[in-house]
Amino acid sequence: MNIIIFILAFIGLAISYKILYNKKHEIHVCPIGSNCKTVLQSSHNRFLGIPNEINGIIYYGIILVLYGITIPSLVPIPSLKTFLLVLSGGAFIFSIYLTFIQGVQLKKWCTWCIGSAIVSTGIFICTIMYTVPYFGEMLEFLSSQRYLMSIVYSLGFSLGLGSIATSYFLLYRFLKDFKITKKEKEVFQYTTQIVWLGIMMLLVSGIGLFIIGPFTPLYIFHTILLGVLVITETIITLFIIPHLSKISSKRKSIIDKLYSWRKLTFSVSAASISTWILLFVINHFYITNMSIPEYLFLYTGILILSIMASQILESKMFDEREKVNK
Repeated sequence: MNIIIFILAFIGLAISYKILYNKKHEIHVCPIGSNCKTVLQSSHNRFLGIPNEINGIIYYGIILVLYGITIPSLVPIPSLKTFLLVLSGGAFIFSIYLTFIQGVQLKKWCTWCIGSAIVSTGIFICTIMYTVPYFGEMLEFLSSQRYLMSIVYSLGFSLGLGSIATSYFLLYRFLKDFKITKKEKEVFQYTTQIVWLGIMMLLVSGIGLFIIGPFTPLYIFHTILLGVLVITETIITLFIIPHLSKISSKRKSIIDKLYSWRKLTFSVSAASISTWILLFVINHFYITNMSIPEYLFLYTGILILSIMASQILESKMFDEREKVNK
């Protein structure tokens, strides 16, 4: 299995280098008639300022080196197996994110990028098959790293909550007058990516903490809240923002559509913010004496109240705009 992953990593490294070479020499030929130029020149081809092909070269390079080291022994130490599983899992989730960006936002496909996503998926599947027999050893290692995972969880939460506050402030300003500057767009994109980085850290560390237990109602409720965050941020990033970006055109038909999208945006944003806040409360005030139904009842009530408040705010904003127009 080590050799298969090593070969896949080599193929992925070659694809990433090919993308980098094509961009540098402005070669926009894409196999089987895809539109590589649109995808590779879009703002989504960078994550936190780093081009995705560079991220790919770094990732596949690390996999090559680590599995190249393990091939002679075939059985690396538990810490290395755990790191390889986390790394390949993170790359797999990131490849899904980029694939959705192509299909939903850009509506264009890059064959090289799809090839890299397939390779990344193959590495993740093979890594799972490789590490499953050593799950007991990995579990012992994770148990010894509970404090480190707690730090990663707290850091991910801080990144996510801070960035989501900035993102929604910009989104609120945008929805208030349907005007957004180029600088605000850039800031919004960066903060959205930081939010996703925070969510990734929460997922990785949260899953680790969940696996080592104990399986208390609080841990299960944490998992539910993380799932809601993934869903709400996916809706906002991949579905709502692409429609709102049409505001660059001031045609009345577009404006009318955005009024209806604004209600949805306020509802989803309210659900996301209330979930982040509830995570903060249960993490810092240790509300542990509740059952799963009680947690869910509390969460449902908070969601209903936050969504109702968001719709009242949206209606007030609409009324103020109508007065200005008159």
